[in-house]
Amino acid sequence: MAVFEKLQKQASSLMPKKYAQLSELVSIDESLIDSVLSMAWTDCRTGSKKAKLHLGFNINQGIPQKLFLTDGKSIEQRIESI
Repeated sequence: MAVFEKLQKQASSLMPKKYAQLSELVSIDESLIDSVLSMAWTDCRTGSKKAKLHLGFNINQGIPQKLFLTDGKSIEQRIESI
């Protein structure tokens, strides 16, 4: 996460806002990814070895803005901090 946050901060200061008149355009994607045993925070029971990746993609700048990893079985929530 630290590497992502540092690179995102650098990229956002370099990339122009393509659609500045539309304010902040952020697309949110949620994907399930396979987990491994070293990902202790995921639900690693038989048949449920997944983690969830929530990605906020800044449309104006064409770069990822926020990244969250959660347990694959977590209850859906609105991500307001993106």
